[in-house]
Amino acid sequence: MPPWGCVRTRNPSMVTGYERDNKMAPVRIILNTTLIAALLFLVLSVQPTAAASTTKSDEAGLFADKGQVLIKIGDYHEAETAFNKSVSLDPSYAPGWAGYGQTLSLLGRYDEALAAFDKALALDPRDAGSWQGRGEVLYRQERYAEAVSSFGNATDLNPNQSRGYILKGDALMNLGNGAEAVPAYEKALAHESENNLTWSHLGKAYMTLGNYSQALWSFDQAVHYAQNDAESWNNRGAALYHLGRYQEALTSYEKAVSIDPRFSVDRNATFQPNLVMVPGPGDVIHRIDEPILFIPQASGGTGLPPMMFVINLGVMFAGIAGILFLGIMFGVRRFRRGNKKD
Repeated sequence: MPPWGCVRTRNPSMVTGYERDNKMAPVRIILNTTLIAALLFLVLSVQPTAAASTTKSDEAGLFADKGQVLIKIGDYHEAETAFNKSVSLDPSYAPGWAGYGQTLSLLGRYDEALAAFDKALALDPRDAGSWQGRGEVLYRQERYAEAVSSFGNATDLNPNQSRGYILKGDALMNLGNGAEAVPAYEKALAHESENNLTWSHLGKAYMTLGNYSQALWSFDQAVHYAQNDAESWNNRGAALYHLGRYQEALTSYEKAVSIDPRFSVDRNATFQPNLVMVPGPGDVIHRIDEPILFIPQASGGTGLPPMMFVINLGVMFAGIAGILFLGIMFGVRRFRRGNKKD
């Protein structure tokens, strides 16, 4: 035993169990932290794996969205390719079939379009847009009774839009049923009261019923909202003529001719109550409006979209790296404290 105040020396190779454990502590902490991180990775990887299993559905949705953009810019052939890819990737994706039907209809391939809408509705029978698209195809095929049924389903499922009511009224008019067309147009106007074309069609319906006063009032509304609507000015003249107001009728006819000279022939016979009211090739006077993009603009698939999957994976790896870094720093700190004590 050395005297008090003397410094005891020791052989560096002689290390106690406590000291050995103290020096090994950082290594154990790093190993334990790595094990925890690995387990955490396995747990978190379950969600990305589930998302990866729906990649085809997600991709189908992206192609459907691309198709809608191509429709908006008028590139229908490329839109057809996009929707075809969408339904090829996921044949159970209803919006893909609906968009495919819409594009085929715009290309004039009505039989194929009808088949596509039927597939969409078999997958999602409560999709108002598909019912309306199906009705428009049937209308263009002059299958008006079937079109009325499809438009009826569309408006039942989505009563807050006007176009379905307008087209239902137009189909009824082509069936010679002005009495049922009137309430269809009135429902459309309840949602879009400043649509001059709907007012014009309502006036035509009243004309077929012989209600010339109501027809005149409807045509007045039409030219109020669109002063260059030659057809409504012409039909307004027809209503005035039937009411015996000939001078006013002449003024209205002349207004129509000044806008469009094609109304100058056989004025009294110009009104045609059952004109085809959906736009056709070369149809100018009797256009309703451009086709409506009725397919919901939503990402497809039931899992995470591809970009969200990448973000989720990045966050997961960042968390694991942070845990490893903290574990290493904690171990190094303990190691330094142990050295200081020595």
